[in-house]
Amino acid sequence: MSEDRTLSFEPGTNLVWNAPLRTLHCALLLEGGIELAREFWLGHPMEALEGAVSGVDLYRHLWKEQSWSPLEYQLRVMESVEAFCLYHNIDFVRFVRDKVFGLQSGGVLSARGSLALVGNFLFQLVRTRDIYQTMLEVLDGSTRILAPMTTTRMVYRDIVPGYNRGWILHVHDPVFSKSLPGYDCDVWLGTQLEMAPLRIGLAPYPYVYCHGEVREIPAILGGIHRGPHPVWQGDCWWLDGAPISRPERYHHWFSQLGLPVSEIAQVPDHEIQVALQDIECPARKRVVIRAGRAYGTHGYLVEMRWKKGGGHPVEQGISHLIHSAMADDLDAMDLACQRHEDLLLQYRHRLCFVFHHQDETISCNGEHLLRGVPAKILQKVLMAHTLTGRSSFENREFRRDPDLGLDPLNPNLESRIKILSERLEERLVGFRILKNGRGRFDLETSTLVEFQEA
Repeated sequence: MSEDRTLSFEPGTNLVWNAPLRTLHCALLLEGGIELAREFWLGHPMEALEGAVSGVDLYRHLWKEQSWSPLEYQLRVMESVEAFCLYHNIDFVRFVRDKVFGLQSGGVLSARGSLALVGNFLFQLVRTRDIYQTMLEVLDGSTRILAPMTTTRMVYRDIVPGYNRGWILHVHDPVFSKSLPGYDCDVWLGTQLEMAPLRIGLAPYPYVYCHGEVREIPAILGGIHRGPHPVWQGDCWWLDGAPISRPERYHHWFSQLGLPVSEIAQVPDHEIQVALQDIECPARKRVVIRAGRAYGTHGYLVEMRWKKGGGHPVEQGISHLIHSAMADDLDAMDLACQRHEDLLLQYRHRLCFVFHHQDETISCNGEHLLRGVPAKILQKVLMAHTLTGRSSFENREFRRDPDLGLDPLNPNLESRIKILSERLEERLVGFRILKNGRGRFDLETSTLVEFQEA
């Protein structure tokens, strides 16, 4: 796949800009370098008409901010980030807030991408008397550029003591099928909405709260290893012998918030579960279920507040955005770009092994390398190394492996390993098998290794 090739997807696929994935990729590079980023994306190949896209082809595609990827893929990626962070002892909320949205002043778009987006609504932004309200009013138009099949609009606006208030409805499933995965509304949507004004030089929204969640309660609680597991009894969810939710109809719940149901006429009425109490996840060490919040809704409902008289001129902010778009030194983003190039450079010198089941051979970078038992041994070694990072092995684990087809009376394993070691020494650079004591050997590699089976 060439560097500038555009991927194709099934007709009718809900496609969105790559911007969130690109920013996540940069955040991973900044958090843990190229090794952390490569490990994360190794578990997230993208399906296209050309087949599974992974490795360098995936990195090159994600880097193109305004190219398209399936929304379902993006949602699955976003929902997997927390488990990945927990595994690596990374504070998930801090990572998303500081590394993902903080990387580019509160958004997922680069300075040039933000400038192009702002240009579509420049008249409203520079003429408004309340920039915070206007940003919410143009939200749907700007979101539809990034994700044409989604809806993100202000469905109601009112005033509470000391604040203007807007209610945002975000629907990413246009046919309300509930087939698309959800994500953590507080962390992903709430943080992005809160920090959006930073992009044009304004203070964040002082109050952002998610009232309605697309995810179901058990998916949230049980989505992480060692998380709580509720049970369904009657018409609601129970945990530790007590109910933790109650059933409700979506339109009735919406009206109980003081909002006109007519504003969500396009959203069909459906049954939801309203949480009865806050629940903290012991693994995540934070509250993940909020009392009064609705779960299993067809869209996210977010309440936002800002001070009255928020009519600050935005010319200075837009001027800063123009300067950022033209600047060569982008600090953290510049470092992420350099690490991305280093990651691509590794792939230019990678060893790509393929085990061919039909004739039991292994090739490397398209050239035949081994066949028979030595090829099968290398297959097992490569599988363990690329999946888990393992580099030390014992002869006895291969002697007992039925896939190798060794003669139990005369396995002759040591000679097969010796043949394997000698062939690697002759043919490859930076990839060796070395004996390490009696009945043991180590894999030593100084280059990037990929493995697949055909």
